[in-house]
Amino acid sequence: MHGINGDPSRTWVAKDRDGQHDWTADSGYLPTMLPLCRIFTFKWNASVIHYNSDADINNVASALLWQLDLVRQLPEEKHRKLIFIAHSLGGLLVQRALTLDNSVQLEWRKQIQDSTVGIIFLGTPHGGSQLANMFKRLLYFTDSPRPLFDVLSVGSVELNRITTKFKEYSASQSDQRTLILPT
Repeated sequence: MHGINGDPSRTWVAKDRDGQHDWTADSGYLPTMLPLCRIFTFKWNASVIHYNSDADINNVASALLWQLDLVRQLPEEKHRKLIFIAHSLGGLLVQRALTLDNSVQLEWRKQIQDSTVGIIFLGTPHGGSQLANMFKRLLYFTDSPRPLFDVLSVGSVELNRITTKFKEYSASQSDQRTLILPT
């Protein structure tokens, strides 16, 4: 899950003397190291400058779950273990996706939550970011709403809600099979 100003084709690229390699797709990287795994990326509008949506973190988190469910249609796929690798705001989106209210008891959403066995956070601003606060002040002078990025502000009510719910979700993994690596 890429972060702000990222996309799947740029975020997961390693550069070396032989050129650029997408470590989610190129031979010699994850597909070679984990041959029995299916590796997916999720593209969402993460552009700070060209963001033209009024979608918030809940909308994007729901879209992630919906897309994930679409690729898990066969019975054996529905219970396949999931590991998320998330960068920056992508980490908060994963946290939100796993803690969305399931009061309507959507079985497919519960299967995704229960199948998650690991999350690796890379540069995720769990406590918010002062840069986001500055960015928000600059946006005050434009008529361009960016509700998705509001969650990044230090002291954000939504960020606190996500963090609290995610701690509860993590604690609820009673068999302790979920590995969470903070940055």
